[in-house]
Amino acid sequence: MKRRYEWFIFAVILSLVYFLWGMNSNNYQYLMYRRSTRLLAMWFVSLLTTTATTYFQVTTNNRILTPSLLGFERMYILVQTVIVFLLGIFMKPSLNFLVSVFVMVGIGTLFYGIILKKMQRDLFVLLLVGTVLGTLFSSISATMQMMMDPNEFSMIQSQSFASFNAVDTNVLFIGMGLSLIGWLLVYRIHYQIDVVALGNDHATNLGIHIPQFQIYSLAIVALFTAISTALVGPIGFLGLIGTNVAREFLQKHTTRSIITQGVFFSTSLLLASQLLFERLLNLNTSVSVFINLLGGVYFIYLMLRERFK
Repeated sequence: MKRRYEWFIFAVILSLVYFLWGMNSNNYQYLMYRRSTRLLAMWFVSLLTTTATTYFQVTTNNRILTPSLLGFERMYILVQTVIVFLLGIFMKPSLNFLVSVFVMVGIGTLFYGIILKKMQRDLFVLLLVGTVLGTLFSSISATMQMMMDPNEFSMIQSQSFASFNAVDTNVLFIGMGLSLIGWLLVYRIHYQIDVVALGNDHATNLGIHIPQFQIYSLAIVALFTAISTALVGPIGFLGLIGTNVAREFLQKHTTRSIITQGVFFSTSLLLASQLLFERLLNLNTSVSVFINLLGGVYFIYLMLRERFK
């Protein structure tokens, strides 16, 4: 069996186990509706995070960076904090999702577009500003949360961890519709990304306009990261794990194969985590806690390996 099919088969098996676990003639209608929504959300989020991370790593020419460095996850927490602080309650799920996505994409496009233009397309300055802005967003959120009553604060805390247990079906389909904009951009530059992965100098010599590619790529990263974060919450390390594990298993590192295998592995990881905590251990722990713990350890491993390579 070719290696590229292994994670696909594993993801399908885990999907069937998760979908059919405990289902009988008395509860199948209820469980089919809830679990089909969660399964679709897991596959969709895995696709968005893996694609965003792959394009971000190719653009920055660094395989250990993630889009979370641009501060979108902390911006999401700030948006939720401002909504609760001003209104005292959350808006309707679909409206809250649209507001979160458009604010994150709008602010990201404004700030990072200006930075790229003023700093002669210097991506390292962009990453530095993104890290600083992320710290600023966290400080503002923490200050506002200190002035909230405990009930409002608990509402914000529930949004601070990624969860697939309460995904709204309407919001999921709205996110899929918005992602079509990103897929149009992907189609626009998909034939260029493998050339850019060779390095900016080689890509320029082969006729690729690097500044234009960076703008398109960062727009894809911003939109996909905003949609996935607004849909289920912050889960930044998922894409890092998926893309880098895919590279370990693949002999030919084409972008298409990395994204495909990364999606299969990310989905398998989400399903395995959900089955472990929800079905076997009967715990209410958020999957994101385990993903971030695993991702943090893997991130340190990648840094040490690059350091001593």
